[in-house]
Amino acid sequence: MNKGKYQLFKSEKDNQFYWRLRASNQEIILQSEGYQTKQGAEAGIESVRENSPFDDRYQRLDAKNGQFYFVLKALNGKVIGVSETYITKAAREKGIAAVKREGPGAPVEDLTQKAGQLKEEAKAVGIAEASGGLFISPKASGPHKGMPVKPKGGVYGEERYV
Repeated sequence: MNKGKYQLFKSEKDNQFYWRLRASNQEIILQSEGYQTKQGAEAGIESVRENSPFDDRYQRLDAKNGQFYFVLKALNGKVIGVSETYITKAAREKGIAAVKREGPGAPVEDLTQKAGQLKEEAKAVGIAEASGGLFISPKASGPHKGMPVKPKGGVYGEERYV
């Protein structure tokens, strides 16, 4: 049976570190605010581990769209993480139960290390990163030869082939 896990990652948009807690079904059940440092995000994960077993640390809230969500707070009242929105209150309670179950012992998958490894592997096969997104070098060969170049916006509007 799969277990839940924390994923630690760095956003390319704001250059901050974040974590998310995934349940055993891989749904995101709790996510963090942005942290300036990786150590700050790791401390946030430790705070979830310490606080997630206690029901009084969960604040149950109603979203403006009529759905439901919760926040997990530390003993000092500071928000540690925010849930996704749920259609029903019962579903929100299941989300809280999942955080209580997974939060204390879930392992951490450090995606910041994997991202660096992927960039190195991409460079090795002729894929480079540009301001517009990933592109394939004209010198690329093998399975990458002849692939369209896709800008970060996700629109192929002006496809180029290498």
